[in-house]
Amino acid sequence: MDKIDGRYLRELREEHGYSLRVFADKIYASKSSVQRWEQSFVPENADILNKISEVFGISVEDMREQSQLKYGINKEKEEEPFLDFEQRAEIEFSIRNLEIVIGFLFVGLIIFFIVFL
Repeated sequence: MDKIDGRYLRELREEHGYSLRVFADKIYASKSSVQRWEQSFVPENADILNKISEVFGISVEDMREQSQLKYGINKEKEEEPFLDFEQRAEIEFSIRNLEIVIGFLFVGLIIFFIVFL
């Protein structure tokens, strides 16, 4: 199933003269959600898609088709793994620990060379 590119959503919103706030109110979503969608893809939620369809007077399938024609699907963008805060923190913590261990090994090597050479 083709996703609707957020750039197409922004284009439709601007063509109809809606600000982010007004459009978000019309589809019963938050302004920040609409902003997020416009930077990636519109979620595959039937309620949201139907509300957007009603506001713009265009079917969901037509929106998908037009989005595909104008922007295609960016496979890299679609398949990009998204890390939540905890995953990102865990990776950063692991990297920090690795840096500390390497530092201790380096200091140990220096002490070894000083003592035994």
